[in-house]
Amino acid sequence: MKLIYSLLLVLFISFSCSKSDEHTAESQYRSIHSTSSIEETIQGKTRLLNVIENNELLDSELADAINSNDSYNSEQIIHNMANDIANQYQNSGINLYQEFENDETRIILLGMIEDMNDKYLINPSSANIGCFFTAVSTFIGVTQARSIWRSIVSGSYNVGTVIDALKLAGKRVAGVLTVAIMVYDVGECLGWWDATVPITPDPSAVSEPTNINNIPIDFFLGSEAYFDIHWSSIVNYLLGNGASDTTEANSIINNVISCNGDPAYEGTSMIESYFNSIN
Repeated sequence: MKLIYSLLLVLFISFSCSKSDEHTAESQYRSIHSTSSIEETIQGKTRLLNVIENNELLDSELADAINSNDSYNSEQIIHNMANDIANQYQNSGINLYQEFENDETRIILLGMIEDMNDKYLINPSSANIGCFFTAVSTFIGVTQARSIWRSIVSGSYNVGTVIDALKLAGKRVAGVLTVAIMVYDVGECLGWWDATVPITPDPSAVSEPTNINNIPIDFFLGSEAYFDIHWSSIVNYLLGNGASDTTEANSIINNVISCNGDPAYEGTSMIESYFNSIN
């Protein structure tokens, strides 16, 4: 029976929640980024960390701008950071300003996601992946966050796919202080800052992060060992909380996996409730 579920899982992941959009960036950049991220590190440092370390005062400058509610300086810091990231990709023939229609928030998000992937490849235990994606989920959405999270942990990460995903997500309206706070929070998650300066931002600039950790990443990876422990318990929970029979319960599980926990799918909240009940 577990084998049948595993086969169903593969089919659902392959065909459910598919997009009809052509992934032009993926094919364009696959050859450029075909080597391991570890091989692409600069003197043993991740690409974005190399940018961060070029400005030793970045953490204090960013914290000061946030604490003083200084939109002007926050914007300058964000602009300089995006420009530094874009310049690194320009050397490989990738114009991020063109790809993202001059949206510097998405340029920074790409740099952050690339750094997260680099950190995970180099040392998975040092990569605070849950903290990171909770910080950026407001900007990329829960479904995209889980999809990228899943690709990093499973080893299927591809920068072209991430560029396409960020392009499809579109430009999200956010104040510059909100972006600055996100950058600072991510810096804490990824260990960018030598000494963290406490920030007390204006509450109006703080976006409520969407917690994407209620469903463990192992659930989305489809590990047989993981489901040996949880599958029957999840099915029994669903049978007692809305599923009409075992077939529907199995379908809910597979749909949540294939759609990366899309909150628009009602089954996602049912799976979240199961994991909340055992924590």
